[in-house]
Formats: sequence, C-alpha cells, structure tokens
Amino acid sequence: DADWVDYEAAGAKGPEDITERLIEMLRIVELEEDVYRFGLTGTIDPDVRPEAAQAILEAREALLSRLAADGSEDLVVRFNENDYNGNATLAENLLFGTPTRSEYKSENLAENPLLRRVLEEMALTDGLVAMGLSIARTMVEIFADLPPGHPFFEQFSFISDDDLPEFRSLVARSDSAGVQSLAEEERQRLLSLPFAYAEARHRLGLIDAEKEERILATRRRFREALEKEDPGAVEFYRADAYNAAADLQDNILFGRIAYGKAQADEIVGRAMTELLDGMGLRDTVIQIGLDYQVGVGGKRLSSAQRQKLGLARAILKSPDLLVVNEAVAVLDGGTQQRLLDNITEHRRGMGVIWTLQRPSMAKNFERVVVMQSGRVVEQGDYEDLKKPGSAFSGLIAAE
Repeated sequence: DADWVDYEAAGAKGPEDITERLIEMLRIVELEEDVYRFGLTGTIDPDVRPEAAQAILEAREALLSRLAADGSEDLVVRFNENDYNGNATLAENLLFGTPTRSEYKSENLAENPLLRRVLEEMALTDGLVAMGLSIARTMVEIFADLPPGHPFFEQFSFISDDDLPEFRSLVARSDSAGVQSLAEEERQRLLSLPFAYAEARHRLGLIDAEKEERILATRRRFREALEKEDPGAVEFYRADAYNAAADLQDNILFGRIAYGKAQADEIVGRAMTELLDGMGLRDTVIQIGLDYQVGVGGKRLSSAQRQKLGLARAILKSPDLLVVNEAVAVLDGGTQQRLLDNITEHRRGMGVIWTLQRPSMAKNFERVVVMQSGRVVEQGDYEDLKKPGSAFSGLIAAE
C-alpha cells in the first residue's frame, strides 16, 4: 500500500499538488477539453468528496436560472416525481432513479423478477408487450430495405440489424396467430423493446396521457417494492440531493435535454461549461476525468488522444533532452503546429529534438538538420537554410 510515485521526478512536491501538474500537462498537449468531457460522464462518492457534491447541486440550480434568464428553460425537461418525462425512456420513468445493480439496467428489466411481478400487479404487462409488438412492427417496416449499419439503426436503437430477422418472424407469427400464441421467451423479447422508448425522441405515438398515469402509478408501486425487498438497488432522483450513481452531467441537468429543439445540446452544453468555469469547478471536473478508464492500451481513446497522452507522459518527466519522433503524425497540421509551439515554449532552456512532417515548422528550432536517403545533406539555422537553391528550400516549396 506504499506510495511509489516519484513526485519530484514529475515536478511536484507530493500528492497534494501532483494533480495541478497533470492538468498543466493536459493543457500543453490540448487534452484538457477531452478530459473535461470524461469528467462530466464520471461519478463521485459524495461521502468522500462532499464539497464537490455540494458544488454540483449548486450548479444544478444555477443552470436552471441561467437557462431561464436566456429564455431557454424549455431546453431541459426536469425530473419530477409526479410527472412523466417524455424526453426520458420508459425505463427511466419507471425507475425514476439510477440503477446501482446490473439487473435493474434498461436492457435487463424484461427479465427482472421484481419488476415483472409489479407489472403483473398493475396489469401493465400485456400493454407493454403490445407496445413492444408495435415497435417491432414499425422497425421491421422501416428497416426492410435498409442495408446493415444504416444510421437509422442507431437512431432507433431498439433492434440491431443482427436481430431484425428474429423480430420479423415474431411480428409475422403475432399477426397470424396473436400475441398470446407466442412462447414466454418471445413475449419477453417484445417486452424488452419499450424500455428504451422515449416518446419525444422516437415519436411513434405509443404513450398517451392515460398510459402515462398508469406508468406513474407503477413507478410508485415499484419504488415501494424496491425499498422493501431490494433497498439500494436504485438511487432515486431527489431535487435536493446528489445522486451518487449518476454522472456529473446528469446531476447538473437533473432531467433530459429536450428533443427537437434547435441546437439544444449545444446551447445547454455551452451554458453548463460557462457556468462551471464561472463557479471555479473546471479543475474539479477535470480531476474526475483523470479517473476515466481508458481501456487496455488506451483502446477507448482515439489515436489522436493516445498520441497526445504519450507526449504528456514524456513532458511530465522533464527530461534533459526530449526526442519527438513521429509522435504527432496522426494530427492535423494546425494541431501539430500548436503542440510544437506549446511544447517548445514549455521546455525553453531544455533540449528538444523533433522529426518534422512539415518543413515550415522548423522555424521553432535553433538548428535544423536536413536528411535525404538517411544521410545529412544540410544543417544550420532556419533562415539560412531556406534560401533559394538549398535542399531545405525545395522541401518548403513542396509542402
């Protein structure tokens, strides 16, 4: 359990200031915004970080006031225990909270024995199976002539292109012999579809006011059953409490961004970012983003993010001589130049050797070495080498 980190080698005094040093590296290699977004999708334990949790609750109310002041309050539909949220899925409306166990996630609800029992008690099972059949029929019709991988499969994420033949068969048998003729496993497959349905997003007209009331009544009964038989399985939404099972963004929104509103995501996202910056919470969000799981070998990161991370790791060690060989090759020209500017400025007074893809970037360096076929053909400063007739000037002209 000992702390094996060499903080001094990373330019820090100890664990109390290493995070500041890491954030500085992220800014140099332009990874700060990426990690900030990771942080918004991260979670915290409010018992461990009570100050952060309290600040997020304050941001929740401040965002509502900010949007209202801009006349954009309708861009976020807040959660209310007495209302059905048409911008949230049926599963989210039933649970009215964030599951802490896998068996209560949307994709597993059709197999959840406690929910199945409550649905039977509330006489809602057959209605949801019929709703699932309607969704399956519509999806079969929409996707009939579409190739695998078409964007509609993502927009209407009820059925994958691999599962489409199975549901086509289910619909055909239901139409010919009725839903009751289906086996229990097949009815369960249909039952699974409505949990991902959001009326405002999918607009199939499957949830009217009467069905909303029935779902709200089922929500209340399900919550009673959960609190008695499986407490802690779902962390319920409360307007005055931080939800430890939900991510930071969901805690701030405490609702869902309205579908169909022009530029709603951009407007709300910008307001949230400006608000968090104004409240001094940006570094807090980034710290949470530093806990993001990047996968084995960084597989959950893009190639550009992996290259930037490799650079940040090298710079953090403050070597006497930093050698950058093809380390920014996948990045666009503008990003390469900005990183070069940032890194050479940060390492002023220390050595940097950089193999460049673009000859014009050599102006950042005191000495330029030109190689052809593995041999040095010219070397000197940038201004001298770019004079007409040199090999270097030819490279610049060809750029």
